[in-house]
Amino acid sequence: MAGFNGLTELVKQLRGQAGRAQVENAEVAMHATEGNMGCGGVTILTS
Repeated sequence: MAGFNGLTELVKQLRGQAGRAQVENAEVAMHATEGNMGCGGVTILTS
């Protein structure tokens, strides 16, 4: 999962809207990316 797709999944999980993929009682979500030349980032969200 890449880019905004990953961020969208984080928000759905924390809102309890992820359907069959829902993680029960999700309170913290993390998304890590890595791009070309070693560039990357991490997003951490809490409910």
